[in-house]
Amino acid sequence: MIRFQYIIWVCIGLCSPVFILAWTEADNIANTPERSNYPAITTDNDGDVYVVWSEDYLEIGKIFYTHYDGLFWSEPIDISRNELWWPLYAPDIEVDGTGRIHVVWDCNSSEIYWSYCDGDTWSIPVNISNTPGGSTGPRTAIDRYGRIHLVWHDNTTGRCEVYYCMYDGESWQEPQRITNGIGEKKNFWPDTDVDSSGYTHVVWGHYGGTGSELDYWIQYSRYNGISWTSPVDILRIEGKHMAEADIVIDIEDHPHVVAEKWNYNGIYYTRYNGETWSEPYLIYEGNHAGRPDIAIEPSNGLGCVVWGCRYYRFFNDTIWDSAGCIVGPDGVLPSLTAGIGTFHLVWASGDIWYSKHTVTGIESLEDSLQKEIELKSIPNPFDSGIMVQFALFEKIGVVIKVYNALGQEVKVLVNDLLCSGPYEVVWDGKDNLGRTVSCGVYFLRFTTGEYIATQKLLKVR
Repeated sequence: MIRFQYIIWVCIGLCSPVFILAWTEADNIANTPERSNYPAITTDNDGDVYVVWSEDYLEIGKIFYTHYDGLFWSEPIDISRNELWWPLYAPDIEVDGTGRIHVVWDCNSSEIYWSYCDGDTWSIPVNISNTPGGSTGPRTAIDRYGRIHLVWHDNTTGRCEVYYCMYDGESWQEPQRITNGIGEKKNFWPDTDVDSSGYTHVVWGHYGGTGSELDYWIQYSRYNGISWTSPVDILRIEGKHMAEADIVIDIEDHPHVVAEKWNYNGIYYTRYNGETWSEPYLIYEGNHAGRPDIAIEPSNGLGCVVWGCRYYRFFNDTIWDSAGCIVGPDGVLPSLTAGIGTFHLVWASGDIWYSKHTVTGIESLEDSLQKEIELKSIPNPFDSGIMVQFALFEKIGVVIKVYNALGQEVKVLVNDLLCSGPYEVVWDGKDNLGRTVSCGVYFLRFTTGEYIATQKLLKVR
């Protein structure tokens, strides 16, 4: 691939150079007197959004649930029926093709419970782990046949091991252990997703050794309904201890995995192309890491990774956008899901906060991502003119255009074959007919070869 090196400075203020519609401002969907934690989110085929989280209500653990129908969030309700002084953690949620809602959670780091809702009635929670050890960290996925796949980790054997069971629509199978820790090796915090054939894909953290020999990495296995593949090391980086991982299956049935570097200072990514796993790719390094989550839009394959609480990056195939930050309170434990043309995110910050991103606007899927372009801008909003500064390191065609919020072309600033060297281009705030544009949101798009960058602008006065 030809690599073009250039930098753009847009003199109008820092904003997130990603898609035409940004993430919505965060909305508090819990708003309860107790501290809310461990949110999980999913969507159904109609685009409705479902969220669960845990709370300590007067020191009694509760699992709360709410539903968004496209207009309003329902009043949060407790679905756990926990009348004992047990803490409840880490719920997860799925909706099957019939509209039945399934929720699992960890009770006192001891057992995994499940409840479902048909219509307005929630079932009595049922213990589905039933092991003598401590079971925790349940994660679920639903296949196209409506079966629920569940994984968690458990210390029944004296070591942390990963367990799996499936709900076939009528009953839960007996749990089966899918790892085999030997000696000091342990397995923890699994995640799962399913492909179009109903095969189950699982990742988990794995560690072994002591002292200076202690090492953490991520392993992967797949279940075809009969047997599990041998675990594969997929994110094992020398000197980089890896902790919690998350997995998603794309529209071609290929798994994508992200994982947090131990001590919350890095996020790594890898994917399987049907033959091999890609080399680990560092998508973020800094002090705002924390547990990541990943989702892929089901109609076009656009992916998104979130971490920390409000940080995100979009990707398509091997092309990554730059990192952005959603407007809202700082927090932890993000949970991300994707519907048709949308991404939905929740995170915990005392309450549970929600934001939505809609994929739309003037750009196609691949064009909407920045590709090896650095964008810097100061200040924003602007009221008169914009100066675009960029440098080319070879002769190449360059197109710079301004669009309005409806995706309509407003002004062509550059459309020419340019030689290498530095350039400055000014937009005076007028359209192609020489008329001064009104105040509002505009988008500057810089195109050269196969690379495109977009910057959101705000004109005032």
